[in-house]
Amino acid sequence: MEANHLYCSPFLSVTLLLMKSMVYCTYREDEFVVAQCLNVDVSSFGETREEAIANLKVAVELYFEGESSDAYTSVTELAVGKRNDLA
Repeated sequence: MEANHLYCSPFLSVTLLLMKSMVYCTYREDEFVVAQCLNVDVSSFGETREEAIANLKVAVELYFEGESSDAYTSVTELAVGKRNDLA
């Protein structure tokens, strides 16, 4: 995976978020792959994309142990962009 590679995909889990889908992005940051949930402000990482996603699922489930399901934001449209002209 290249350093600037970004992968976005919906991830459906039966046990996660009361049967709601989790939308996430993964990207490489140094030697790790980071998985960022777009429904709630939670992220995790791993050595592979699969490990990062599995770790994210656990992190989101732990997040919702202390939160109501009202914290969940539905993501219905996803666009990914990249800017190279930042100062």
